[in-house]
Amino acid sequence: AAFANLVGRSQQDLVGRSYLSSSHPAEADIERRSLRRVIQDRSDGYRMDKPFVRPDGTVVWADLSVSAVRDPSGEPVLLVGVVTDLGERKRQERALIDAAAHDALTGLVNRRVLDTWLAEWTPPPEPQQSVLVFADLDDFKSVNDALGHEVGDDLLREVARRLTAAVRGEDLVVRLGGDEFVVAATVTHESEIAPLLDRTVSYTHLRAHETDSYLVC
Repeated sequence: AAFANLVGRSQQDLVGRSYLSSSHPAEADIERRSLRRVIQDRSDGYRMDKPFVRPDGTVVWADLSVSAVRDPSGEPVLLVGVVTDLGERKRQERALIDAAAHDALTGLVNRRVLDTWLAEWTPPPEPQQSVLVFADLDDFKSVNDALGHEVGDDLLREVARRLTAAVRGEDLVVRLGGDEFVVAATVTHESEIAPLLDRTVSYTHLRAHETDSYLVC
């Protein structure tokens, strides 16, 4: 009953059905090879994090441990599988990965993501070009000093929102730290660089004044 609930099928529907029929296509071949090694007496079993696909297309993760029961001659008589739902663990893993890649204040990706982008960078085919736009906020310290760090944080979040609005969906907007930001983009032609810079400046141009201790941008 628990396995049927995990894979989103009735118990009756599971009878006579290979559990590989619920396997994710990308993993099914890997598991077939693991089963083949067990059957051919090259392995006593295997263990893997396995994605199961429900009939509605949603994917659920489970820890699968498979062991072979053999007769005195060593032939496999049956396979015993233990399945443990990993849904909550996988959600926690994704949350940790997401937190490690994003700036907690603005929600933008952080320096670690930019470092990865730079490490994997390869020259695009001509006439495309890669562009890095570095930006910081003039006199940002004076905002924190005059209005407080809470208002300064609001200002950084607003700058992040405007930078994101100034670029295309495929462009990378990074908060390096403090008041420093980077936009990484690939343009189809050199002529697109100036408009990208113009949008970055025009969208993020801010004028601030103090009104009842609140920053208006």
